[in-house]
Amino acid sequence: MLPDFSPHADTLRARGITSSPELCELLLEETGVAWLPGCDFGWPAHESTARMAYVNFDGRPALEAVGALPLHDALNGDFLRSYCGDALTAVERVSGWVSQGRECLSQTLHALQQFGMVMRADVR
Repeated sequence: MLPDFSPHADTLRARGITSSPELCELLLEETGVAWLPGCDFGWPAHESTARMAYVNFDGRPALEAVGALPLHDALNGDFLRSYCGDALTAVERVSGWVSQGRECLSQTLHALQQFGMVMRADVR
């Protein structure tokens, strides 16, 4: 998994994050989830890409379980919780962190607009 956080660039920049190493450092500090900067995998450092570190994930049981399922069966939340629980929890933590940052930025911009300090701002 190598997600691109660039759709959240405004939110990240407001938090002082301008590179994937900075993103990974703050993610570890604030969520407890370890990520590797995209630049370690050939992506430019200024792009907000990162790869989750699977240090405590053994995919063998998940692959064996998937192999026992009919080919066209979708994997549901129960399967993911059973075989990929820590990874799923990590993704949920980071997703919440990104959402919280967007909400905080939106509230800050709204407050500044109320005081006439911001002429125009786009928050996605």
